[in-house]
Amino acid sequence: VVLRVAKSWFRIGSLEILAHSGELDVQRTLLDFVIQEHFPSINMNDSNRYLDFFSRVVLETANLIALWMSVGFAHGVCNTDNFSLLSITIDYGPFGFMESYDPNFVPNTSDDERRYKIGNQANVGMFNLYKLLQALKPVLDHRQKQL
Repeated sequence: VVLRVAKSWFRIGSLEILAHSGELDVQRTLLDFVIQEHFPSINMNDSNRYLDFFSRVVLETANLIALWMSVGFAHGVCNTDNFSLLSITIDYGPFGFMESYDPNFVPNTSDDERRYKIGNQANVGMFNLYKLLQALKPVLDHRQKQL
């Protein structure tokens, strides 16, 4: 028996799928739940709460990737379905640690294109955050989309 434990299993991909399927009421419900449960300093009555949430996720994801890099940790599969909305490390299947610095280090033997090499983790993180922003756009008003 294997048991995985985390504060939350909601991921960027959780919001992407709802946005792509047009389930905006469900998406708002999920966002509000995540904010209430895990970001209590965000005012739920503030019309900018989703932008505040996004800003926090950006900052915390940048910090997480910096921590990974500081210890030579390569996640292995950094797609949006493996990036937590809480910026915690989850689903790091084929992960690895570098013995010595090598920006091309890839622990995932099936990553033939080296997309998730350790030297690309920051870029992939930024791409995933862009995908999060795209997933949030349907629940933002016109003014918020311009910011």
